[in-house]
Amino acid sequence: MSTIPRTLRNIRKVGIKDYLVQMWHDFDAAQIEPGWHAWMSYAVDAVPGDDRLLTAGTRRFEPAMPKPNYTQTRGAFKTYNTTKSKLTAWEPVAAPRS
Repeated sequence: MSTIPRTLRNIRKVGIKDYLVQMWHDFDAAQIEPGWHAWMSYAVDAVPGDDRLLTAGTRRFEPAMPKPNYTQTRGAFKTYNTTKSKLTAWEPVAAPRS
């Protein structure tokens, strides 16, 4: 039963609008920097602040901010075909009736 008082305390602290935004905000795995992701998945022992190679944006080829994942949104990549179809629809040719 400690969740109800904690929830009410949080609503009183941040307000109803911010509380609802916190509850229904969709987080994306791409929002986590690669260095922190490596640390969270136990791939490395040092946090990104301690290791210069794990900090984001230090290498030339690495973007400063990760690109968000647009899957299941309007911004998702949709493939399309530009080649002419090899199949055509059948159109019957009927003799005119007399």
